[in-house]
Amino acid sequence: MSAARSVLITGAAGFVAGKVARALAAEGWRVTGLDRVAPPAPAAPGTPFAEFWQCDLLDEGALAELSTRGEFAAVVHLAGVLPGQTPRRDLFAINVGATSALLQHFVAARSHVVFFSTGLLYGRQPGPFREDMECMPADPYSQSKLAAEALVRSWARAVDAKASVLRPSVIYGAGAPPAMLLVSLFAALRRGEPFAMTGGEQLRDFLHVDDAARAVIDVLEARAEGTWNLASGDSHSVRAAAELGAAIAGRPGLLRIGELPYRDGEIFDYRLDNRALCSAVRWRPRVPLATGLQRLWEETR
Repeated sequence: MSAARSVLITGAAGFVAGKVARALAAEGWRVTGLDRVAPPAPAAPGTPFAEFWQCDLLDEGALAELSTRGEFAAVVHLAGVLPGQTPRRDLFAINVGATSALLQHFVAARSHVVFFSTGLLYGRQPGPFREDMECMPADPYSQSKLAAEALVRSWARAVDAKASVLRPSVIYGAGAPPAMLLVSLFAALRRGEPFAMTGGEQLRDFLHVDDAARAVIDVLEARAEGTWNLASGDSHSVRAAAELGAAIAGRPGLLRIGELPYRDGEIFDYRLDNRALCSAVRWRPRVPLATGLQRLWEETR
């Protein structure tokens, strides 16, 4: 396999990274995965990984040893921690520190790094969010992602590498974390249990994971540099998405809309404009919400 088609994916045991790995392997890339934990049966037949490195990105010694095994044409950086997974004080240490370590060891001249940030860094201003809008992150997680973005761009300039920053909306699909709204909705409906939720007035942009993975391929193939929203461009209220899911499951009567209060600091308008990415790499989302929910219902049986 040519080094020109070699890619390192961090956070490789995760939901989105696993789908990205499979999509890249199907396109002929040699995929190496890196994560603190190993995915289920990483060496099993059909795995997308040519190699899998179980390593903490904050372990400088381990990274230094791994970096001697060869260079990568591309690095897709999905590793990080979400709110609630670690104390606030550790969000910057992990999300920013791990990004810095990765860049120093694996991103050099002629490399192409694709960094998954978050659309949450636009804050509570009215959407749809465009890339030229001011970033107003209102929580430590989003703040840490914005700081990591700056690291990626500045490092790439310093070493003459290419940098692509993707700010995703709500990515869903089979394998998503159980706490995710659409996943927990289907889990409850499958058990025949009522599903309590808020009034559902929040606007969300739901992007199927297959479309997210395709975007990574298109960015790498085009060798495109920039900062883009990664979104479907088609928003739905949480209530409408839940009602659609319940209809697909054939159990609309189990929805309990309005039984839960909205969270403190709830973002009600989380719509992202995707036109810049569509223009830059000719990427188009292909999975509408109704199709994606039907797939999710069938794939989680």
